[in-house]
Amino acid sequence: MPVRPQPTCIACPACSWSMIYAPRSDALLSPPPSRCPRCNSGDLLVTPASAADVLADKLLNMLFGRS
Repeated sequence: MPVRPQPTCIACPACSWSMIYAPRSDALLSPPPSRCPRCNSGDLLVTPASAADVLADKLLNMLFGRS
């Protein structure tokens, strides 16, 4: 049985860039970034996202069209 991956926080310690990676299904159409899109650092911190992190990300996307 397919299982959707849990949401994760991906952050760059070098430039403070961050994102919530929350796939909608088990089919990973766009994989998470392996390098920071801002500074091109390969040293990304990946931690589990809390429900509050996911909710805040969804609200920001709805209000400001942020990705």
